[in-house]
Amino acid sequence: MIKTILGEPFVINGPLVYKTGEDLYLEYLEEQDRISRLTPDYALGADLGQAADYTAISLVKRVGDVEPPYIRGETQFLLYGLERLALGTSYVDVVRHVESRLMIPDLASKPPKPGRNCDLVIDASGCGRPVFDLFVERGLQPVGITITNGLTWTCVGHRQYHVPRLDIVSETVVAIEQGVLITPSESELPLVAALREELQNIGRRTRPVTGRAEYIAYREGVHDDLVFAVSMALWWIMHRPLRRRRMATSHQG
Repeated sequence: MIKTILGEPFVINGPLVYKTGEDLYLEYLEEQDRISRLTPDYALGADLGQAADYTAISLVKRVGDVEPPYIRGETQFLLYGLERLALGTSYVDVVRHVESRLMIPDLASKPPKPGRNCDLVIDASGCGRPVFDLFVERGLQPVGITITNGLTWTCVGHRQYHVPRLDIVSETVVAIEQGVLITPSESELPLVAALREELQNIGRRTRPVTGRAEYIAYREGVHDDLVFAVSMALWWIMHRPLRRRRMATSHQG
């Protein structure tokens, strides 16, 4: 098979076939529509807290194309929900609460796609892993994200990913700055004010020895649970089709 660019001929098992740029563009739109119908519109991210940290939950919705490049005004992601559970909430109650959220009609189904219309993305770092297993036992099919100091994301198991802290945070910062992630007003979603405060407290620096960039907190004692709840959901929903293609390619090789 000969690879092609717009308007050039390519061969598929014999006869010469010509396709115009318009033909290829229409095929692209059909493929985008097919992927969109089979891809969940929402991602629910949960950053799991401990005794002194909140458990934060975010809900992000995709509007527009399902694959990059994401262009302002054409593809947007909307922050639909943001909440914190009370300090000291048991992990069993956290699981029950998240499960109840996933039963909201818009998240529960998306005909003709089988299954939910919302991917559940859970913090699997540290104490998050045992809680992640609770979600698995409930049949909620979570995606586990372990935050690392690495350079690139890796798939380490079924629905299990290691993702660099820099990637998780930077994409949220850039998406908000460029208007790709739309956040509602504080009157519509009161915790947006706390999210903005957390973002203002996070800075980027370069390590002098390694030259690697990293995100750090300017002030100690300021929570970052909302940032990571939003960031995990956004990272997953932005790159879900690309991850599938990349993994399929690596498996074939």
